[in-house]
Amino acid sequence: MTRGELRELLAGSIADGMQKFFGYLLRFAFGLLMGWLLMAYLLGDLEYDTTDNGSNRSGLALYIDNKTGCHYLGTAHGGLTPRLDSKGEHLCTGQE
Repeated sequence: MTRGELRELLAGSIADGMQKFFGYLLRFAFGLLMGWLLMAYLLGDLEYDTTDNGSNRSGLALYIDNKTGCHYLGTAHGGLTPRLDSKGEHLCTGQE
């Protein structure tokens, strides 16, 4: 086998290996994306809370203090405020 033939054989083997690798990588990435989308679809309803209005999300996160049971509303930007009841008082469902 000549040096040129060996080079061609080696280059072909590397190209075949890279093609297989990227094929597997693409299939894995596609499977991961489909799995993530399926989980988001199936578990999407679990993320609604009492700050949401039916199927419309409020954009707020509900936090409840484990010790006091007091409710707080948070935003995606890091804001946090006490949740108030209809009388304007801090909503607390636990023992203080």
